Amino acid sequence: MKNRIKNLMYIDTAYTVSVIKARKHEDFFHARHLGGYFKRVWGVHPLSDIAKGNETSQIKLTRISPRQLMIEGVAESMPWPSFLIPLNFLVSQLKLLFVLIRLIRKHNISAIVVTDPYYVALLGLCLKLFCHKPLVVSIYANYDDLYKETGAVAMPRLFRWRLLEKICERIIFFSANLVLGCNRDNLCFALNNGARKKDAKIFPTSVHMQKCHFVDPSLRTAWQKVFEQFDIPFGQTYLMHVGRLISPKHPDDALRAMKFAIDNDSSVMGIFAGGGYLRKELEGLVDSWELKTRIKFLGNVDQETLSQIIPQCIILSPVTGMALIEAGLAGAPIVAYDRDWQAEFIKDNVSGFIVPFRDYDEMGNKALQLVQDQELRRRFSSEILKTALDLADLDRVFKNQQDVYEEMFEKFYA
Repeated sequence: MKNRIKNLMYIDTAYTVSVIKARKHEDFFHARHLGGYFKRVWGVHPLSDIAKGNETSQIKLTRISPRQLMIEGVAESMPWPSFLIPLNFLVSQLKLLFVLIRLIRKHNISAIVVTDPYYVALLGLCLKLFCHKPLVVSIYANYDDLYKETGAVAMPRLFRWRLLEKICERIIFFSANLVLGCNRDNLCFALNNGARKKDAKIFPTSVHMQKCHFVDPSLRTAWQKVFEQFDIPFGQTYLMHVGRLISPKHPDDALRAMKFAIDNDSSVMGIFAGGGYLRKELEGLVDSWELKTRIKFLGNVDQETLSQIIPQCIILSPVTGMALIEAGLAGAPIVAYDRDWQAEFIKDNVSGFIVPFRDYDEMGNKALQLVQDQELRRRFSSEILKTALDLADLDRVFKNQQDVYEEMFEKFYA
């Protein structure tokens, strides 16, 4: 396969085209080319009409670049009554499946990548069986930990019981030709649920970041304009949470940690960047504490704006994914829970603080320590920047992953 042109189909439900464009996060799509390794990429979002703000009821094709096409499928393509939703879903996804089979065969797509071990993986497995192409499963969460913590299944609309999800995981990991975990914790989840060690590798999420986050923090000089835009006063010490405001991310813990620091130091101000169903509840808490002028909710902001704000802040991270690397590249001191992959990225008391999971009092205490110790902030900033730059060395990461794909292709097409 070394000298053959390689094309890719990438199935993911993280973001629709409209969301990516609104957040100015197009590099999330461009990274799928793996530094030019794949000549053309067909991205697929099978359930785009479920995403907020998407009104489409038919399969939609969008040209992302001359070398990448996005295909957005729907859960309900027929104007049928609500009691026929299950049948509508089946018909709509079968339509998408046939479209994807034709594309794979017509364009000789080399591999199929899916980004969870559940619905998109089942779709990918069908394509593998129909088209005889290798299946790559990328894992971006530890679903066992999430279930242990919340008691909720990952995809309640499709799988009512965790047992069904566990069966699905076993089938998918057994059938995968390659499993990629974005960190050790996520890869261990896959290995514990049937992935073969010889076909499992780590693939950092840093490849999906927007280029603005790679700019030297000292050169990000537009932050004052951004602060004025959001009416954030100058001259404060800022504690920031970046991420979706949803229960599994525990933004309420970050809020309580902020309150602790604010109560103990009048220079502290809190900032939340991100949207989600918990926003009203969190804003209600802020109102009840009479801290509306001291804690601001910015909602969803684009990547360029985010890259200007983060270097001015101390980051509070109950549970954070790719945004943690963005914080590191901004040289932002971090206080994080010992959860998921965060202790892999942050060395406690060297490049940040790691505190026990759900101990928001200790998170607030460590945040306050950083607020009041400028030299400690500088030390953490320098160390986490070094760590992030190493993890986000795209030339090296892309080369490693290209080698991994070459090995898989050699086995599959031998």
